[in-house]
Amino acid sequence: MRTGLVPVSLLLTAAVPLAQAEHPDPPMPPHVVEKVTLHTLTLKVDEDDGINFETEIFIKITTVKAGHDTKVFLYSVEDIDMDPPNETSYTVIDGTETAPERKGSEIGIYFHDECTPIDPIDITIEVFEINSTNVGAIIEKLGKSFGNDPALLAALGVGTSGAVFIGPVASIVGTAIDEIGNNEDSLGFGTYSVPLGVSALHSPTASYDFKTNYTQRSVDDTDCPDTEEEGASDALDDPGTTDEDEISWYGDVEDGLSADHPFTKNYATFLIRRFHATDALSLVDSVGVESGETHPDIAGMRDTLREAILDVAREALETELLEASANGVGPGPIASANAFLSQGLAQQAAQQYSLGLQSYLDGIDVLLLLNHAGPIPTLPSGGLFVLALALVGAASLLLRRRKRRAPVSAA
Repeated sequence: MRTGLVPVSLLLTAAVPLAQAEHPDPPMPPHVVEKVTLHTLTLKVDEDDGINFETEIFIKITTVKAGHDTKVFLYSVEDIDMDPPNETSYTVIDGTETAPERKGSEIGIYFHDECTPIDPIDITIEVFEINSTNVGAIIEKLGKSFGNDPALLAALGVGTSGAVFIGPVASIVGTAIDEIGNNEDSLGFGTYSVPLGVSALHSPTASYDFKTNYTQRSVDDTDCPDTEEEGASDALDDPGTTDEDEISWYGDVEDGLSADHPFTKNYATFLIRRFHATDALSLVDSVGVESGETHPDIAGMRDTLREAILDVAREALETELLEASANGVGPGPIASANAFLSQGLAQQAAQQYSLGLQSYLDGIDVLLLLNHAGPIPTLPSGGLFVLALALVGAASLLLRRRKRRAPVSAA
């Protein structure tokens, strides 16, 4: 939590440099799409508890690739029944889709555009059994707000939700999850290098084991793109891109989702993500203690989540201010956005979280189009108009992506 105000001069001249934008690496083609999935995950210890005598877990996987932004994948699975005959042998995720108690097929945890030579990938996985409610809903909302929400579907009636976060956002959200995890029941963690294909069975602890699946696919394009947005556009145009997780991921990246732009560079998408971020903050109030369980610090858990949401918005606004200075944006908009930043810092320090979030988002709103698409149009005021514009933007983006994915008929 920030407790002081940041003057314009300090913000624009002495701030930490922007993280290098993630991009496909030189020096040579082909352009390769890397995908890592969580292929299987099986619980080995009966974790049923609470009044419903069922297990709720969330999975945190941190992916590290030399010279690239760290990514954090979060995934929540609720209402797992570990009563016999499932006890001590419960498959939560199964990429082979053969386990009798399968609750979900393999899940995409990492997507990246790479060029030759390809750098190795390492992951750290940790699984928690949680005694609080609505964690999965919060993760899903955070993904829709400032991460990638790959439209993960529930299988066999088990509620699931997940998201991937990049760079500074991954650090903020990952740290918040670690703090929350300190008050939950960790089932252990381990760090592993990811091999091509389906990995050997890893058992970080006696509580669970897992496998990964790492694939590489050359994109139908001879050149390595210069930016991640260009790489995403190439991947979406490639006939080999058929996986819905990939399409969702690259659609977000094409709109400008990156380590420094968690709300994207696209104004319509920003409005949608602004709506979800506001909703996520409200949803934090619903985080409670599972029936029949105790929790050492539910109020602290809520504040941790609130601080994380505001920290992401604050850093996104600071990035826009730095870019506005570099882009030669006039002093008026910069002063206006910086006023929103100062106001938000004061409100966050006073734990006026809702007001602080809106101040940060208002500051981003001032600069987003000036930084990335020219002058901001004059828009009517009113929440209903903004919501309508967001919905129109969402429909436009969806139609654009579906149009690109439409099959080409034979001549």
